[in-house]
Amino acid sequence: MLKRVKEALENRTGSYILPFFWQHGETEKVLRDYMRAIYEANIREVCVECRPHPDFCGPKWWQDLDIILDEARTRGMRVWILDDDHFPTGHSNGAMENAEPRLCKQYLAFRSSEAAGPFRGGTVDVDTLLHPAPSPFAPPKPMGITGEALPERSFDDDVLLGLYACRMRGDRLDGEMIDLTPLAAEAGWKKFTWDVPDGHWKLIALYLTRNGGGRPDYCNLIDRDSVRVLIDSVYEPHYARYRDEFGKTIAGFFSDEPMVGNVPPYAQVDSHIGRGMMQLTWCEELGDMLRKRLGQGWASKLPLLWFEGADNRETGAVRYAYMDILTRLVEKNFSRQIGDWCQKRGVEYIGHMVEDNNASFGLGSSLGHFFRGLSGQHFAGIDAIGGQVFPGGEDRACGAGDTYFPNGTWYHFVLGKLGSSHAHIDARKRGRAMCELFGAYGWGFGVRDMKYLADHMMVRGINRLVPHAFSPREFPDPDCPPHFYAHGENPEYRHFGTLMAYCQRVCHLIDGGVNVPCAALLYEGEAVWAGEAQYTEKIARVLLEDQIDFDYVPCDVFAEGMAELNEKMYINGREYKALVISRSRFLPKAVARFASEAWEKGFPVIYVDGRPEGASDTADIRPFPGQVVPMAGLTAKLGEIGAYDARLNRPFTELRVYHYRGEDDLYLISNESTGSVFEGEITLPVSGKPVLYDPLTNELRKAEWRQAGDETVCRLHVEPYELLVLAFGCDDAEVKQEAAIGDTRTEISGWRMSLAKAKEYPDFRDEWKADAPEPASLHDPDFSGFIAYETEIRSDGGSALLEIEDVYDCAVLYVNGVRTGERICPPYRFRLRLQPGKNELRIEVATNLQRQYDAMPGFKFSMHPVSAVKKPAGISGRVWLIR
Repeated sequence: MLKRVKEALENRTGSYILPFFWQHGETEKVLRDYMRAIYEANIREVCVECRPHPDFCGPKWWQDLDIILDEARTRGMRVWILDDDHFPTGHSNGAMENAEPRLCKQYLAFRSSEAAGPFRGGTVDVDTLLHPAPSPFAPPKPMGITGEALPERSFDDDVLLGLYACRMRGDRLDGEMIDLTPLAAEAGWKKFTWDVPDGHWKLIALYLTRNGGGRPDYCNLIDRDSVRVLIDSVYEPHYARYRDEFGKTIAGFFSDEPMVGNVPPYAQVDSHIGRGMMQLTWCEELGDMLRKRLGQGWASKLPLLWFEGADNRETGAVRYAYMDILTRLVEKNFSRQIGDWCQKRGVEYIGHMVEDNNASFGLGSSLGHFFRGLSGQHFAGIDAIGGQVFPGGEDRACGAGDTYFPNGTWYHFVLGKLGSSHAHIDARKRGRAMCELFGAYGWGFGVRDMKYLADHMMVRGINRLVPHAFSPREFPDPDCPPHFYAHGENPEYRHFGTLMAYCQRVCHLIDGGVNVPCAALLYEGEAVWAGEAQYTEKIARVLLEDQIDFDYVPCDVFAEGMAELNEKMYINGREYKALVISRSRFLPKAVARFASEAWEKGFPVIYVDGRPEGASDTADIRPFPGQVVPMAGLTAKLGEIGAYDARLNRPFTELRVYHYRGEDDLYLISNESTGSVFEGEITLPVSGKPVLYDPLTNELRKAEWRQAGDETVCRLHVEPYELLVLAFGCDDAEVKQEAAIGDTRTEISGWRMSLAKAKEYPDFRDEWKADAPEPASLHDPDFSGFIAYETEIRSDGGSALLEIEDVYDCAVLYVNGVRTGERICPPYRFRLRLQPGKNELRIEVATNLQRQYDAMPGFKFSMHPVSAVKKPAGISGRVWLIR
């Protein structure tokens, strides 16, 4: 048997789950009780987060962390530490508020005015241009995500770079530019005379400033010395106190949503370069590098960072140069500096940026480039919070207006693959891909839905989970629920522990080996910097819905020689059968070079809906060899060239397949439909005897299969919410033998129902009766807790199945007083053995806390788009006995 499958069956897995454990300054008793609750939920690591703690890096913080570390040592757990006094990372525990100006954020900004010529003797008032009177229509002062006023600090070290008159053609700079800097400088940057030529002109004054932009109390992530303030104020104090625990009980540090921050945090604007009139992050090193890259007259080209020019290639080249340099500095001065600091001290560095809806290659709340921004980290990282991914959410349209996260296609088909792809191609990650998940979905997001979200991520290659969150604040804490324990108020806490044990088993199977992708899909960040480009979410969807797995790869794999090429492409031990590139106007020359080499060696490069016009980082017109294929023909073309793996005998777009290879081949197969069963055949390009492993029930089943040459054809029955594993290299002798069950269905009727709140359990009350089981929400619309359903049936004895049509959320079955099984999601089906004569059946259902919480007074906050639609509480549907 495969070693990892055997370990999973015996619940001897590694540790892959590290939930947030929020700190507010609780008592020792509460902290120790919560460490117990986390441990008893089948979790062996924890990420301690200030949320916010009243004394971060002060005496109370050290006292609380001492207690947590003591509990962790006693229980054999590991501890991660979130690296700032509150999210997002970069506040540096308040150290930036009074830091030297040179360490504070700096921006490239402009002021502009317009003139229509010709006329002679015009007076240019530079002071008025730079300091216009405030507009009565100006927006209010920037606010944070929770509505708080952002800190203000004034700086007096602005630097003027130049003053330029640019001829306009419509809304474009038409290429003619007059440098007025000498005239303005001679006039002391006050007033001077200028003869305005014929035409429409825009005067643009470029300057550097530390005023405005995003939060001034956050460090500048592209400046090495500024980032060092974060290290000195957070990392070094922890190392000074806990040096001997580093690499032992202390596993490492977590950065949460660090951002370039040139606009107010989480501003709902498009922060991609060239899409708005925003100030642009700057530092001295960036200026030096950009001056060398752009060459003579470099400053006169900077207006193209905001305005479209007459030459699309030149506009794209300037924007690409700025973003390329900026993201390299984020990589070197932020991500790598912290990652290297951790590595030298025996701990690891993890976390994630804001990836949402293609934000990763923008500025503002993200880091400009997904792969570079996280390059120093030892796990790849993403998050899925607040309703980004949920059952049936794939078609949620952008602009729906009911959520912070409106693009369902991106979240369902890109997000998870970005995270796992980074882990696959970056050797530093060692295949480890983390997702922070569950937070801010609201109390209506119970364990049933959590399993859907966990499966969604794991079948896309995510193998480290950060559940959000265990909050020890007094219930109900309004901060981004659900909270998994809630001081014992959460009825689903024990079922959450079942879910965590299940996730440990699945993650164990997809760790330590390599994924087996079909194709590589080029990350579109560099293309978007340089101009018009097609986002990749529709391509990703087409591929995954046809069971063609892929990895995202950035242009850097070609520029840095990470991709080896013959008839296939190899990156970090992974083999790719094709490279797919979305339509874009410009791409870096390294991609063109690779495409030319691929053409010579017969490796397929496929451009979807169009070929690039040229390179973004050279004036040369570089050919991009390869084949242009329309989106509608992409999967057929990949099939034609053999870039496929699993094939179904009938279309089923909701079936996800992830091929992983350790000692042998295994396939994760997940049905993401909310109502349709997949019943059909899957053909796999591997040979050998497969078995079916169900990681939820933790059982091996016999697979129905046949050999077809070098391929294996398996018959599958996969129900909604099911994730099954087809494992090769296991012996049929290990499969659990069970008695056959017939197909005679008998409805069970005559039920007694009673209720218990989480802390009342097992003392039930308020009994009522009905012929069919009823959800508690019909009896008490505000009830959350446990519902007991009891009845008696008569039988001749023997094996049977009990099937509940639907449950919200989790069910445990007792037969004649003996616990027979637990189900936390569909299908709610139990195998049982009946005794001759009378048999007592008892089903205990645990609900989520939404109904109870919504009935409570006080502030409510939810980012979930469907939180207002309450699901039933209890059994919804009929109960059947199958013999």
